[in-house]
Amino acid sequence: MKLFNSFALSFLISSCLSAEEDYCLASPRERAQVFITEQFKLQNFNNPMHLAYILATAEHETANFTSMKEIGGERKKYAPWYGRGYPQLTHKANYEKYTRFLGVDLMTNPDLMLREDVSARVIVHGMMYGWFTGVNLTHFINPNRCDFVAARITVNARDRAEKIAGVARRWAKWFGNREKPSPDF
Repeated sequence: MKLFNSFALSFLISSCLSAEEDYCLASPRERAQVFITEQFKLQNFNNPMHLAYILATAEHETANFTSMKEIGGERKKYAPWYGRGYPQLTHKANYEKYTRFLGVDLMTNPDLMLREDVSARVIVHGMMYGWFTGVNLTHFINPNRCDFVAARITVNARDRAEKIAGVARRWAKWFGNREKPSPDF
């Protein structure tokens, strides 16, 4: 199943990157879906169940795509490296890792994680390669298994695992799948 036609996707991304955020032609939810889906494809992933779980994580971490910054983050003991972006990237070590990996100086300017293109790249990479917790998403979602509850370990232990699993099931249903391993979309 194709989620977007390439012309519409290119148009939406270019309108969001070239315009002030107030003038972007899509809602924060639509932009998140576009940027995360595009990064998912650019990083050569294709299992819609992985994408469903990544989108569910982003939806949860950003309070239904309404906040790209951790509430009260400036007062956290790990500030200035508090949660930002779709994955709510936290802690100095993670900002250092992604500064090296992306070639974007998140150490000097951690607010670069608020950029949708940067944030989408980080959430897809971090979850698929296990850079957040040392456990990757394919451990829980693969041809033999689809465990949206246990998949939470890829980001943050079991914090709100059942809730996020429910959101992932909704995304999977929207994609036309029902929590079963699936071929390319």
